[in-house]
Amino acid sequence: MSGSIVTIRINGQPYQLGCDKGQEAEIESYGQMVDEMVSSLASSVGQIGDARLLVMASILLAEKVAGGTNGTAGAAPVESAPLGEMVDDAQIDQLEKLANTISKLAASLKSA
Repeated sequence: MSGSIVTIRINGQPYQLGCDKGQEAEIESYGQMVDEMVSSLASSVGQIGDARLLVMASILLAEKVAGGTNGTAGAAPVESAPLGEMVDDAQIDQLEKLANTISKLAASLKSA
């Protein structure tokens, strides 16, 4: 990785993430997406802790990317089809980037 540090806020907490130059806007956009989901969850279930909120947001965002229910609670489960049949390559790449970002956030939480 060469060179950039991006600070994103999730649930009011700042997190610094390293990324390649040129990826800053993309990481910030993903951070905003996660923050919006976490904020929505926190208003529904309360402040149950950053780690739990991030796990819940991760699952809902992954479901959304996989063509699921747009993150609505209590909706029908996503069909059990191979991932390649549910989403295209671009969506898989996006999901992998999001999962990587979430993993970095989780590691930041553990060390905080």
